[in-house]
Amino acid sequence: MSKIGELINQLTLEEKAKIVAGHNSWTTFKIDRLNIDSIYLTDGPIGVRKKDDSKGQGSLGLSDSCVATSFPTSVNIACSWNIENAFNMGNAISKECEAYDVNVILGPALNIKRDPRCGRNFEYYSEDPLLSGTIAGHFVNGVQSNNVAACIKHYALNNSENFRYMGDSICDVRAIREIYLKSFEQCIKIGHPKTAMCGYNKVNNIHCSESSWLINDMLRKTLGFEGVVMTDWGATKDRVLGIKAGIDLDMPGDVKHNELEIIKAINNNTLTMQELDTAVTNILKLIFSFNKNQVCSTEEKEELFKKHQQVALDIALDSAVLLKNDDNILPLNENKKVLVVGELFEKMRYQGAGSSCMNPYHLTSPKQAFDEANVNYEYVKGYKEIEDQVNDILEQEALLKAKENDIILFFGGLTELFESEGYDRKDLKIPNNQISLISKLSKTNKVVLVLFGGSPIEIPNVDDVKAILNMFLPGQEGGKATQMLLYGKANPSGKLCETWMKTTSNIYRNDEFSSKYIEKYKENIYVGYRYFDEVKEKILFPFGYGLSYSSFNYKDIKVVQKENIIDISFTVENTSNIDGKEIVQLYVGKNDNSKVFKAQKELKAFKKVFIKANGFEEVTISINVSDLAYFNTLVNDFVVENGTYPIYVCSSSQKIELEDKVVISNQNEYDSPYSDIVINAYNNIKSEEITDEIFKETVSGLTLSEPSKLPFTLETSLEDFNQTRWGRFVLKLILKIVAGKTKVPKNEKDEAKIEQIIKNNRFTLTLIPRNSLRSLCQSSGGILQYNLANALLYIANGKPFKGIGYVFKKEK
Repeated sequence: MSKIGELINQLTLEEKAKIVAGHNSWTTFKIDRLNIDSIYLTDGPIGVRKKDDSKGQGSLGLSDSCVATSFPTSVNIACSWNIENAFNMGNAISKECEAYDVNVILGPALNIKRDPRCGRNFEYYSEDPLLSGTIAGHFVNGVQSNNVAACIKHYALNNSENFRYMGDSICDVRAIREIYLKSFEQCIKIGHPKTAMCGYNKVNNIHCSESSWLINDMLRKTLGFEGVVMTDWGATKDRVLGIKAGIDLDMPGDVKHNELEIIKAINNNTLTMQELDTAVTNILKLIFSFNKNQVCSTEEKEELFKKHQQVALDIALDSAVLLKNDDNILPLNENKKVLVVGELFEKMRYQGAGSSCMNPYHLTSPKQAFDEANVNYEYVKGYKEIEDQVNDILEQEALLKAKENDIILFFGGLTELFESEGYDRKDLKIPNNQISLISKLSKTNKVVLVLFGGSPIEIPNVDDVKAILNMFLPGQEGGKATQMLLYGKANPSGKLCETWMKTTSNIYRNDEFSSKYIEKYKENIYVGYRYFDEVKEKILFPFGYGLSYSSFNYKDIKVVQKENIIDISFTVENTSNIDGKEIVQLYVGKNDNSKVFKAQKELKAFKKVFIKANGFEEVTISINVSDLAYFNTLVNDFVVENGTYPIYVCSSSQKIELEDKVVISNQNEYDSPYSDIVINAYNNIKSEEITDEIFKETVSGLTLSEPSKLPFTLETSLEDFNQTRWGRFVLKLILKIVAGKTKVPKNEKDEAKIEQIIKNNRFTLTLIPRNSLRSLCQSSGGILQYNLANALLYIANGKPFKGIGYVFKKEK
């Protein structure tokens, strides 16, 4: 018998119920008598956000995390289209994990950017599943090249924030398989991650944490995942159903109710010991897969951080996207008189807001980088980063100084007031103080925008600004990278990982996104560029778009099919005097006789190539015939249709550089899973209304009705408690308790730390009302147990005396 088999036999039922749950927020449960050690899990994915354990146990540690390298965010990695960046970043993060004795880093996050307003999009890679899954897979390889496990998340269809705790993502299985699970499938194929995390939400009426179809059938059997599946922090609904569905680890744990439910279910035979032992076995396999890390000294950690500054800088340089460069105004001439406007120049936004917030060992703002490089410039604030309203005094100062300078560098973009985990944006606008100032300064015809932020924005007076350099959220070395790119010390080579539309109204069904419990994925497969290709609507910048200080020319395409492999060869020339990198993108168009609706073209491969000045590179990209398949729900499998498929070599999704075709003629024929009415509607998605009746046909008649808001239940969003007097009382009580735990310490004097604590506290207080009482029980690490949650529920429903009685009711 194996070691794990022997341990399974020696563990008591109570110990098994504990070992399938977390402890003290960040560890698994330790069984000393059997020498079963605990392992440590911590937030990623842009660095090691480990709670400083000297601050006490049990909390999430948003404002008291250990110092570590703050790498560029996931949107940057995706915009680099560079698998080496993904591997190097994962490798560096895992070395810092080892230094802090962390076993599992909670990343990468590879949910699809379904809508640019999702508040957590900075943490996700792309609107395209191939790009997302490929970058994530190589990140996982980097992490797991050392003694650390990666955790792919948030599985699945967790594409918005407002209702992430109780929202229900309703979607055609075809779109689920082709778009939303495809990124996970690609990542698993490349990286073989050791752990995965399920989302809070429901998918097609069933919570991710108890969906056997999602976990057992799809993730494990179909996608080939072989590791531990855990819940997101507080995602458990029914722990027993979770175990049966394939959820091994309940995080953050310490929920007495869940332990007792497991024991009760075993005793009444609604859960088998084999089902429980499967979860325990998976966790023990993970625990024993790690070697004991050597504890690093402070000096050793600092050496590691210094080494990783270069990794962070390289990625920031490689991922910035040059969106506009009229008259080749960039790179800047060092002799030009420059006015710098915008507080983000000195308070650069380098990371997203929420659970991935880092405490960087080193941080260089653009202002510091300009000063270190002895750049000749004049600086005015123009606006306050922490505010939205126009400051007339600051604005007038900027307008006055603008007349005296040759170039105006405006540093702006999305601030934490407008973009954060925990809530979704209402529109694509940046703060009003920036809109006002850009609109006025752009009339000078000498404005260069330097943008920071994790998602697309509406750019004020975009036609009147001379150049736009988008740094996104470039990590701790973002300031230095910005200075180098602006002054030609580095050549921009990033391309957009998602479509930038002109206004919010360009977004399909923009008024319905993240507005209700039920989220209807009516666009089906038409996500991002797939939609804009179909409707031929003019956008601001397409998917895969980005400029360079170099110029490139494509020629000599050749397509060769050998059995199931299709080889596409072509040449890319650098027609400039500057060394540069070009991202080549291979798309395949829909076949000429398809029985179903399909996108005009889909990304099937990509490659980033370095080409010397006036040089060329011969590129060959291979794809498989199976890459041309769509998912047919009638046969429950991917099928390839016969026909002629266009092959496009592109420099962006909307710029075809070379074109050829391939003919497929040896595939089996299958009936369409859709009626003619559905096919016609989706073939004319711009003009045809996708009604609930049409949508219902694609989702097999699933429930689309909103849940009743009264009486309140353990699943009700706390925001909805505002409907009644007693409900408001309970919500205010909860917020008061949380606010008392998130105050700035009286002895804290560091202004930067104080500001970060305030921002983290604002995030927490914004997040709480979007929870339910059930999710608070599951995520509080034992602070709020079910007896207290039920007490609060009775009070909220206007039964205070019964509620008070529940305070003293113990779990049996």
